[in-house]
Amino acid sequence: MDRADSILPFDDCSPAGRTRTGANRRNANWKDITLNDHLFVVGHGHKFSTNMISWKLNDAEHVTWTASELADRLAYNLTHAKNYNLTIHVLACFSGNNITFFSKSFGKKLAKKLRARGFSGNLVCYKGGVGMLKARGHQTGSSRITAAPHFIFGSGADVKGKATNNSNIKLKI
Repeated sequence: MDRADSILPFDDCSPAGRTRTGANRRNANWKDITLNDHLFVVGHGHKFSTNMISWKLNDAEHVTWTASELADRLAYNLTHAKNYNLTIHVLACFSGNNITFFSKSFGKKLAKKLRARGFSGNLVCYKGGVGMLKARGHQTGSSRITAAPHFIFGSGADVKGKATNNSNIKLKI
């Protein structure tokens, strides 16, 4: 794909360009993905679960997928690119955190599912609250426990926390 930022279509194949997301990037197609590309899956992580990721479609409708469902959709859309050494970033809060010592993070679950579907490359997931909007590029806490005070006591996302790119976990697919 052209190294300029592009936005892939929504799962229903409708364009995700400026009119739907406010983003100012060109629309792309799944077939545009080439060797060594970086893909960003942007969604909402869950405070009390490592099993799902969600998206808000509008005020009344949310979509929630498990790691297996997300892997299925990526496999369907990227059949031609499974061996392209892709780097897939899961830009969602807590995608790199587990809840207990024995649980696996959403990112680890997704990497395992992608590997089982024949993908190669890396998966990058993030610890703590991932900075968006005014907190873009910063991490709010490094776990559910350290992120909680920012939100419980009303201070919101941390705009001075550790840079998000220093708060990630890189997994082999």
